[in-house]
Formats: sequence, structure tokens, C-alpha cells
Amino acid sequence: MIRSLRTKVLLVLVPLAVVPAAAAVVWLYDVNRTAVFESERLMQVALLGDVRARTNDVVGDALGDARSLAQALAEASKQPAEGGDPLVSVRAVLATRRAVDAARFEVPDANVSTVLNKEEVDPSRVPTSTPELRTQADKEGWAFGTAGGGRIVMVVPIPQASAQAKKGYVTVGLHANQLRKEIGDSIDRFAPGSEVAVAVTDRSRRAVACAGSMKCDLGDDLSALGIWNIAAGAGQVPHAGLAREFENGQEKAYGTVASVPDIQWSLAVWRPSSIAFRTANDLTRRATIAAAVLIALATIAGALFSNVIVRPILRLVDVVKLVGKRQWREIKASTGRSDELGRLEGSIDEMAKNIEQSELEIERQTRLRGDLSRFMSKELVDAIVRGEHNLSLGGERRTITVLFADVVAFTPLSEKRPPEQVVAMLNELFTVLSEVVFRHGGTVDKFIGDCIMAVWGAPIHQPDHADRALAAAEDIMHFLEVAAAEWRKKYDAEVRLGIGVNSGEAIVGNIGSDKRMEYTVIGDVVNIAARLEAMAAPNQVLVAEGTQAIASDRFELVSVGEKTLTGRAAAIGVFELVTS
Repeated sequence: MIRSLRTKVLLVLVPLAVVPAAAAVVWLYDVNRTAVFESERLMQVALLGDVRARTNDVVGDALGDARSLAQALAEASKQPAEGGDPLVSVRAVLATRRAVDAARFEVPDANVSTVLNKEEVDPSRVPTSTPELRTQADKEGWAFGTAGGGRIVMVVPIPQASAQAKKGYVTVGLHANQLRKEIGDSIDRFAPGSEVAVAVTDRSRRAVACAGSMKCDLGDDLSALGIWNIAAGAGQVPHAGLAREFENGQEKAYGTVASVPDIQWSLAVWRPSSIAFRTANDLTRRATIAAAVLIALATIAGALFSNVIVRPILRLVDVVKLVGKRQWREIKASTGRSDELGRLEGSIDEMAKNIEQSELEIERQTRLRGDLSRFMSKELVDAIVRGEHNLSLGGERRTITVLFADVVAFTPLSEKRPPEQVVAMLNELFTVLSEVVFRHGGTVDKFIGDCIMAVWGAPIHQPDHADRALAAAEDIMHFLEVAAAEWRKKYDAEVRLGIGVNSGEAIVGNIGSDKRMEYTVIGDVVNIAARLEAMAAPNQVLVAEGTQAIASDRFELVSVGEKTLTGRAAAIGVFELVTS
């Protein structure tokens, strides 16, 4: 028997050690890998941001200078120099440029190709444009290409003075080594010695510059690089940067891609995953070793102390089984041990008692909510269940709004139909009316035959109780308009309601006896609302002056004069609620 118990203890302790240890390994791996991933992503995004800024500076400055020269040439063509150099003003502009030290002025239709350069610059370094680049420049305002000797070619059209003027172009050259040096400086700043690769391509994925561990020549086709698959689902390379792991030949790599929107180039930076996530992989190996040690120690501890801990554990197992079966009365008191296991026994016994009490309370609240939700809004039911509303006998004075809604000509309607159909029709009607009342925070006080009585402002205080009641009346009228056709089809009946609304002080509270009580409102405000409902025409809402005085301006209330109500000597002002 001892061996059997020891085996059981081992079967319990070893999984208990394995699961937390495995969970710890997974958790540490996940947390560390997430942190490493985020650190790598932030590094790459920062590097790409710096590369993009430097690319914009190098290319953007050159493009800006080329456009300035094109504008200067356009101005010079409008004002020919008198007996002097017609390009003197253009040379003056060139002398002030920092990014461009030479440019070619071309008018293909006139066979003009003139180089403008600073004194220290070799004119032969300035490339010429191609028909394709000129066509692209006419279409997009500028064009990019490559030339021999590792030079970048940019072509900018010269603004035409008139539609008849021949097209002219400014072509400038920029050495790719300049951009490559800038990218290298970015790598030295953000990822020195990290085996990071950086590539800059044009819109056709042709290489503009490469740096770091990536080697390429100007114009190489880089479209086959796996890193571009990162943006495959996005349709195009995003501006902000998109980072993911991808297949880079025979190994996995982690990279980030982004665009240079001003010049429609793409940027990419990546590192082999084995290098980027070396820290996470090392920690995982160490955590795995630690987990194995913990499992071994747990096995040894289970073998040494099984006789001591088996008996109380088996009792606790029995207690837990009884808790699972909800057999509260069969749970015996703890054994009275003074050690930690004894304290655990006591805690489990107390837990069982607490669970029993909690389930009884949940059952009570569920039953209470089910009973109350048929008459009251969710807010009031929650207040009663939480004990915030007193259910004892008694009342208090409160300013409220009361609404009565009654089926007009109900007696003739019910005489022509079977009682079952009449009851079904009323139940369907009252279900909808109750939902409308609840939606606007009201309480269904009672059903009186074919009439429903609802209250706002009690038992929960509502400063806008009049507005809530009028909004409910509007929704009821809208419901009747929408449901009229369906009711005629379903019950062959025209259901029309008369509604009366009044506001004022009343006594609200629990009325009745200790055995049977009812939450209701008592006062003249109720009588007036009932009289207005009886006076209302089919599908008419009559509102007493008490409600009109405190309602907001969003309701259209039209006076129908003063009316003398049954049982009252003094007349009161009555208004009709106009519903759109």
C-alpha cells in the first residue's frame, strides 16, 4: 500500500512540477522573445527612419537643385540676354547649389545638349537622358535611372513658356557611393557590428544602394529578395515600416520594409534570426535545463516525503470531490493538524463553506432577478438585488411622472374573438410596451385589464423623469404605426392606444402587508394621468400641465385647452404630444 501511495504521490508531484516548469519555460521564452522581437523591431525601424531621412536629403536635395536649374532655364528662355551669355543667370543659380555641381541642358528636338558645371567639375561626368526617362519625367515631373560608373541619373522637365515651345530637360548625376556612404553611417550609428543588411531600390526593385552585409551593384534586380514578401499582403511597401520574420534563402531572417514616398523608392533592413534572437534562444536553453532540474528534484522529494504528505492529500482529494458534487453536509471538519497541511485543510473547509454560501446567494439573486425583471427595469432590479432599495413596508414623498396606456374600444374588440386570442394579443402588446418602458428607465407599476401603468422618478431618482416618460410615449406611438399592418394580418384587429401622462408629487413605496406587498405610487398625480388616458382619442397622447412645465423643449406639446376631469372641481391645462 505504501508503494502504491508513493507512486500516486509521484504521479501527482511530477506533473505538478512539470507543468509549472514547462509553463515557466514557455512564459520566459514568450516574454523574452517578445522583448527581443520588439527591441529588434525598434532598432530596425530607427535604422530605416535614419536611412530614409538621409536618402531624402541626398536625393531630395539633388532633385530640388535640378528643379531650381530647370526653373532658371525657363526664365532665361523668356528673357534672352542682349549680346551676352544667355545662360549667365542659370550659371549663377548653379553656383549656389550644394547637391548638384553640374547639369546637362537638353532640347532633343533642337539637338541641343549643353553641360553647365562649376569650374572644378569635369563636364564628362554629367550623364545624358534617355527617351524613356524623358517620357517618365513629362508624366510624373521627374525620372530616375542609372548610368555607367555607378551614377544615378535624374531628369527634370523644363517648364514650357508656351504650348508651341520645344520641350527641354535638365539632367543631373549623383554617384551611388555617396548614398552608400550615408547608409553606412546610419548602420554605424544604430547597429554597429550587427551583421545587418540594408537595401535601397527604385519602384522596379532595381538596386540603388546596398550596405552592411548586403552587396549589390547599381541597377541590380533585387525583386527576388524574400524580404519583399513581408509587404505582399499590403499591396505596396508601407510608409511607416512593416516588420516580420521571413524566409531568406536557406535560413530565416527578421526584417523591416518601408517606403520613401516622396521619390517612390523602397527600403529594406534585415538580420538572420539566429543572430537577431540569439539572446532569446540562449535563455530558452537555460530555462529548459532549469526545468529539468526542477523535475528531478520534485521526483526525489516525492519519493522521500510521500508517507508524510499522502494521507492529508488524500483527505483533501476527498473534500474536493465532495465540493465538486456539491455535497456540503458530508464534508467533515479538518483533522486539527497544526502544520501547513493542517492550515490547508482548514482553508479548504472554509472555502467549501464559502462556495456553498455563494451558490445559495447566486440562486437567491437569480430567482429574485427573474421575478423582478418582469415588472421593473434592469437598473431597479440591480438596485434591489444589491440591497440599495429597501423592500420593507412604507413610503416617501417623491416627484414622479406617471403614464397610463389603455387599448381603445377593447370591449368590442374582445367580444368578437376567442379569449385565448385576446390574451395572446394583450401579452404580445404588453411585452412590447414593457420593453419600451424599461428602455427609458421606467418601472411597470401594474397591468389593469387592458391598461398598463408605468412610473418614472421612483424608486430610482431621475431628474429627467418627465422627458423619459414622454420619450416612451413617442416610442409607443411609433411602435403602433409600424406594427399596425402586422396586427391586422395576425389578429384581424386595429389596436389603438390612448395615453395619459402627468407629473407631480406622490407617495411611493411598498404598500400591503408583511405577507404580500406591492411597490406602487399613490396620489392625485396618478388619478389625473388615468383620467387623461380615459379622455384620450385613439393613438393620442394627452399630457397634463404638470408634465409640460418641467419637460424639455425637444417635445412638441400643443395645448388643447383646460379640461375638467372626473372627480375634480378645478380644471387643468391639457396638452397633446405631437409625434412625428
